[in-house]
Amino acid sequence: MFRSTNQDSIKLDARRTRDSNINGSTSPPIDPVNVLTPDRRSSFFKPQLTLKSQRTLYDASISAQSHKRRDSLEEDEMLDSVGSLEFYNRKGSKVASDAFDKSAGSSQSSSSGKKSNGSSSSSSKASRTSRVIGASPILKQNLPTDVMIIVDSRPPGMKHNLDKFDGKQYTEFWHLETEESRKLIEWNKLEFHRQNRIFELFLVLRRFRVNLKRMVTHYGPAFKNAKNLTPNHNADYQKTFIPLNALFDYLEKLVSKRLAPAFDNHFFVNDKYVLEVFRNWIVKLESDYEYISRSLVYLAKVSASESVKDWIERVSKEDPFAINNQYLASAKSLFLSYFLQVFGPIRLMFVDLLKLYQKLEDQQAIDLATEIRDHLSKINLISDYTSNLNTKIDLNEKLVCTDYLYLEMVDLFNKDRKMRVPIDISSKSISTWDPSILYLLDNYFLPLAKSESRGSVVYTLNKTPIALQYMTAEAQSDGTPKYLSIKDSGNRTSHIFRFEKKDSPTAFTNFVKDLPIYRTELFKKLNNSHELKLINGTSFLKDVVKDPFPMPPIEPQELDPVFNAIQLAKFKPNSMPPIAATEVLCIDCFIMSSEWHFIVGASDGLYMGRPDQPTTWKKITSHHDVKKLIVLDHSMCFFQSGDSLLKVPISALVKAFLDNVQAQSSCEVVKKMINSFEIGSQQVRQGPYKLDSPFLFCWKDRKIEFTAVTKETKYRINFKSMKATFAVTGLQFLYPDEFVISHVSEANPIFYISDLNSMANTHIHKNDEEDKDFKARLRNQKPIATFKYPLSNSPGVSGDYDFITVYSKSCMFVTFNKENKTYSRSRNEIIRFNFNCVQAVFDPQDGSLILVGEQNVEIWNIHQDRQVKSELTSCFVGASVRILSTVPGKVIFSVVQGKSGMNGRENQLILHLRKKRTVK
Repeated sequence: MFRSTNQDSIKLDARRTRDSNINGSTSPPIDPVNVLTPDRRSSFFKPQLTLKSQRTLYDASISAQSHKRRDSLEEDEMLDSVGSLEFYNRKGSKVASDAFDKSAGSSQSSSSGKKSNGSSSSSSKASRTSRVIGASPILKQNLPTDVMIIVDSRPPGMKHNLDKFDGKQYTEFWHLETEESRKLIEWNKLEFHRQNRIFELFLVLRRFRVNLKRMVTHYGPAFKNAKNLTPNHNADYQKTFIPLNALFDYLEKLVSKRLAPAFDNHFFVNDKYVLEVFRNWIVKLESDYEYISRSLVYLAKVSASESVKDWIERVSKEDPFAINNQYLASAKSLFLSYFLQVFGPIRLMFVDLLKLYQKLEDQQAIDLATEIRDHLSKINLISDYTSNLNTKIDLNEKLVCTDYLYLEMVDLFNKDRKMRVPIDISSKSISTWDPSILYLLDNYFLPLAKSESRGSVVYTLNKTPIALQYMTAEAQSDGTPKYLSIKDSGNRTSHIFRFEKKDSPTAFTNFVKDLPIYRTELFKKLNNSHELKLINGTSFLKDVVKDPFPMPPIEPQELDPVFNAIQLAKFKPNSMPPIAATEVLCIDCFIMSSEWHFIVGASDGLYMGRPDQPTTWKKITSHHDVKKLIVLDHSMCFFQSGDSLLKVPISALVKAFLDNVQAQSSCEVVKKMINSFEIGSQQVRQGPYKLDSPFLFCWKDRKIEFTAVTKETKYRINFKSMKATFAVTGLQFLYPDEFVISHVSEANPIFYISDLNSMANTHIHKNDEEDKDFKARLRNQKPIATFKYPLSNSPGVSGDYDFITVYSKSCMFVTFNKENKTYSRSRNEIIRFNFNCVQAVFDPQDGSLILVGEQNVEIWNIHQDRQVKSELTSCFVGASVRILSTVPGKVIFSVVQGKSGMNGRENQLILHLRKKRTVK
C-alpha cells in the first residue's frame, strides 16, 4: 500500500522542505510508512454497487477521466454511479493541515522522541489558530506602528457565519475605513491585494457552500416528497440530489473544518495554508468530478419540464436561506446553471492570484496557484464537455417541453451537440402568426413557440422535434416578409414561418443556407457503421403510389448507402430488361454448389436467382401473394401463399430452376386458413433433458398451432394448439426457450411472453395505475416486435438480459424479476421515433436495432451497459421500403429508388444490409 522507492524519498524530502519553508521551522524526518501519499487516497465518491453491471463498470474505471467519457451525456448520464454515490471519510483531505500540525509540534515531538501520529488532540486543536497566523508571511512584530494600530483596533470575535451569506468583502468584513485602507496600501500594496484575493476565494467558497446547502436541506427533501413530479421521480432524485449531498459533505469539510479556522480572527491569513488545503481538495474533486458533472447536467435536463419549473417557483418561496438575501443564486439558477458554472469564476481568481504572486516573486505560491489553476481548468473542461455550453444552458433555462421525451430526443447536453445562432420568426397557426424562435442543431430542427410568463421569456417545444434527415426546406427570400416552408416527412407535418425584420436581412438568408450544411454533416456521421449490397436491381418492377410526404434524398449522393450499393453493383437498374412486373414481398437464401442462391416470394409466385446476376433469375412457381418464406437447413422451404402454409423441398426448386420449369406440383399444403407463421429454435424439456429443436408456429385470430420441424423426421408435421388471450398480431422467438405473442386490445398494444414447457402467459411490463404517462403514451400504438438482448458478454456479468419492446412510435427496455416473477423497466431510456415504425429487426451480436418505416430505415446501437444511451448510427431513405428477411446477419430490404421504369413503374431494389468492416 505504501511506497518506499528512491523517487518517493525525493518527494518526501521535497515536502519536508516545503513544510519547513511555510512554517519557518525545520520538520523532523517523516516516516514514509505513515505518510498517505496523494495518489494513494481513497476516492471521496463511492458508487453504491448493488448491481453486477455497476460493479463491473466501476472496476473497469476507478476514476472518471475526461478522455474516457462517452459521446453522449445521456449515454454517460450517470455512468453507473450518479444517483447512487455516497460520501465516506477521506483522510487524504487532512494532508495539508496535518503537515502544519506536525511542523508546529516538531520541537515537542523531538524532545519526547515520539513521532506524531496525526491525531487531533485537544492541545493541537487549541493551538491551531496560533500556528496558522505564525506561519503567515506577515509577522506582527515586524509591522509599522500605524499598521499595528489598525490591526489591533479590529473588533474581537471576528468570525464568519457560514450559514448566512452577506457578500461582505475584505475591507467591509474587517470594518476598514477608507483612510485605513489607504495606509495599508501605502505600507504594502501587494500584500493588501494578496489578503483581498485570498479572502475573495473564501467568500466564493462560502457562497458555493450556502447555495449547495439550500439544495440538499431544502429543495432535496421537497423534491423527494413531491408526488409524480417527473415520470421517473424516484430515479431522478437518486441521480441528482444524492450526488449533491455527497458534494456538500465534501465541501463542508473544506470550508468549515479547514478554511474557516484560518480566516476567523485572522487579519493576515496564511495564504499558503489555504492554497495547500484547497489544492488537496481540488485534486480529489477532479478525479471524481465526472460523476458530479453528470448529475448536474441531468438536474438541468429534468428541470426543463414545465411542471418542475412551477414546482421550483412554489418551493423557492419557502427557502429559509434566500429570504431577503440578494447575494445568493436564484432557485431557478440553482437547478439549471449555477453548479455547472461555479468553478469558472474560481479559476479566473487563480489566474489573477498567479499574476499577483509573480509580482511578489513568491515561487512557492506560484507553483501552488499554477497547479490549482490547471486542476480547475480540467474540471471546467469536464463541465464544458459540450460546445456552446452557455448557449445551451440559456436555452435550457427558457425551454419548456410539453413532452419530456422531446428533450431526450434532442440530447441537448451531448458533448458533440452543435447549435446554430437562432432566429426570431413568426409561425403560422390556423388563423394567426405567432411569435416563434427557430433553433438549428446538428440533429434536429426546433420550432419553439415564444411567449412571456411571469416577466421572463419562455420557449415552448409543443411539437415533435424535426429530424434533419427527414426535413425538406423551401425558402422565399425575395422581398419582405420572407417565408420558410418546412416539411417533416417522418412525422408527416408541415410548418410555415414568416420573417419580417427589415434591419437584419442577412439573418434569414444565412439561416436558410445552413440548413443543408447541417443536414450533410449529419449524414456524414451516419455513414460509417453499415452499408448495403445490391442483390438484384433490374428484375422486378413495382407500381408505386406517390406519397404526399416523400422523403428528401440524401445529399450529396456519396453519403447515400443505396446510391453506393448501386455504384458498386455489376448490373445497375435499367441495365437489363425486367423479368416481371410484380412486388417482391419476402426472400431467403441457401447454398448450392458453394454458391448462394436466393428465393424470392412475390405477389405472383416464387423466383430464384444468384446475387447481382440478373440473367440467372427465373420464376419457379405461380402461387399468388407469397407473403413470407423461410428456408430451413438449406433443404426445405416453407412459404405462405394467401392464407395457406406450404412446404417444398429445396431440391425440387433447384431442379425446376435448372430445367427451366415450375415446381408447382412439388409444393405441399401444410395448413390452411392462417394469418401468418414463424419458425425458430426452442428448448423443450423431455424428462430430465432439454432438447433444442426448430419449431413452426402458425396462427389465426386467437388460435396458435405449433409443431417441431426437423430434418431427421423429414419435416413431418404434427400440430398441437394453444389459445391466446386476444387475437394474435405477431410472434417472435426468444432463444433459448421463450416466445412472445403480440396483441392489440382496446387500442392498447400488448406483449405476452410464454414457453412450450409451462404454456403460461405473462404480460411484459403490465401497466398499473401509477404509470399513467407510460400507459397514455402506448395507447393507439401498434406492437411491432420484442427482442431478447443478452448482457452476459459484459465482463463479470452472467445471465443478465434485457427485453427490447418495439412499438410503432417508441421503444423501451424491460427486464424479468425472478423473485417477483414480474417484468419492469430496466432502463430509464425510451427511444421515441421520428416516424411510424412498421417493422423491426434486432441483431444481438452487435446490438443493432433496425427500425423500418414506409420510406426509411434507421439503425440504432443499443449498448449492453444499461446506463449508456442508445444512439442512431445509420439511416437511409427510399420509397416503399420493406424488410424481406428478418434473420440477423442476413437482413434484406427492398426499396424503390432511381429513375422511373416503363409504364410508370419503378425498379425494386433488393439490398443486403451488412456492417462495414472498417469504421472510420
